[in-house]
Amino acid sequence: ARVGFTPLVEDGLNVVGRSGQTVWLRLRMNLPADGGARFVSLPRQTIEHLRLHDAGPPDLVTSETGIEQPSTRSRWPDAFVLPIPAGASGATTLYLEVQGKGYLNLQPQLLTEEQVQAQANASGRLYDLLYGSLLLIGLLAVALRWARGGRTFRVALASFACLGAGIVGNQHLLLAVGGTSLASIPALPTALWVLACAPLLWATQQYAGHEKQRPELAVALDRTGFAILAIGLVLLFMPERFLAQLQVVSTVLLAMTALICAAA
Repeated sequence: ARVGFTPLVEDGLNVVGRSGQTVWLRLRMNLPADGGARFVSLPRQTIEHLRLHDAGPPDLVTSETGIEQPSTRSRWPDAFVLPIPAGASGATTLYLEVQGKGYLNLQPQLLTEEQVQAQANASGRLYDLLYGSLLLIGLLAVALRWARGGRTFRVALASFACLGAGIVGNQHLLLAVGGTSLASIPALPTALWVLACAPLLWATQQYAGHEKQRPELAVALDRTGFAILAIGLVLLFMPERFLAQLQVVSTVLLAMTALICAAA
């Protein structure tokens, strides 16, 4: 708190995180005295450091996590989970310290052990289906091209591009390249999703058969794909202070690509 500081009294908020900036949430809750474990959960996003503090004094970090710390609850975690100090009950105040970049959805939930595990199991099944389907489509496309010479290269490219963008965008690929973690490159997920729009357009153009019936439309879709490819490469090297704007641009391009593919 400082002079002129006006608190926001809400169940959560959406903010734009910036490098070197910390967002604080004061959590006031009434915990049942049943001795059961309780957890604070936040949707998984580009949060580098997430720390839960006791109200103190003294100031005490009771638990912490972040995008580069692996989850032990799920293969494909969909939330950050921080345990509340054991023995806490009744009226309890905790502080949540958040450091992240881009748009942040800070909507904390208070969950029991069973609820945390149920959410982890559900997200695991969902991502198994999503990633498995994309991988299967890509492998089938490669197999058909190799076995029959089918025109499936663009389908394979689009499938693998979406698979890579999804895994990196959800921070499910804790991989370091040249000593630099992929999760530590803020613009990478945004750029990968924009890059994936190009093969989606190319695959649509090929299977719609516009080369014979409407060749001018086929050329337009191909050129649009190359233009989006160039935009994606530019986004990859944009300074991180523009991450929020880049996220808006990528969302618009994804929506436009979906509409163009459906119309074509």
